[in-house]
This record gives sequence, structure tokens and C-alpha cells, in this order.
Amino acid sequence: KVTSISESVTTYSPSVGVDVLGGNMQFAVQIVPNPAADFIAVQYLGLVKSPVKITLMDMQGREVKFAIVEPGSTMGYIETQELYDGNYIIQVQQANQIQSQVVLIQH
Repeated sequence: KVTSISESVTTYSPSVGVDVLGGNMQFAVQIVPNPAADFIAVQYLGLVKSPVKITLMDMQGREVKFAIVEPGSTMGYIETQELYDGNYIIQVQQANQIQSQVVLIQH
């Protein structure tokens, strides 16, 4: 049994996700970093059970990039290093549920 620790420690604080199904934590996500330079990561707080499409759109709603996250995964990425600086919309869609968030690309 550990009773004391003699070195520095970091206290874990769970990240805040967005629950897009109103109580169903199977589709709670965290989108990081924001602002982003090289990539955007979408982390799921649980396993993806059906394919999820992550779409990056410009502010006019035009698709710039997308990625598909397959069942059994917990993370999806979109590379952003070749994009112009500015605001974009990232949309996460699983079945008929959609969540959108504005992200800033800044190099």
C-alpha cells in the first residue's frame, strides 16, 4: 500500500466533453487543440460503435477535408498544416447525430 510519494505529481482532471446525445455518453467528444496549427484531434469518451465522419469546412460551409473514424477507435485526426490561417467549422457526425464547433487554424 502506498502511503506517500516523494516526487512531484500531476493530478488528473477529466477533460470536458460535449455530450451530443443528451445523456448518452457514447458520443461525447473533445476537439483539441483550438487554436490548431498542424492537426485537429477529435477524442471520443468511449468507443466508436458505428462509423463517424469528421468534416472540416470553411466558414461558408464548403468541405475542406474529412476523415472517417472506424468502429472500435477512440480518436480521429485532420491535418491542418497546409490550410490558411482563419476560422473553420469542424463537424462530427455519427448516424443522424451532428455536432459542430468553430476552430481556429493559426500557424
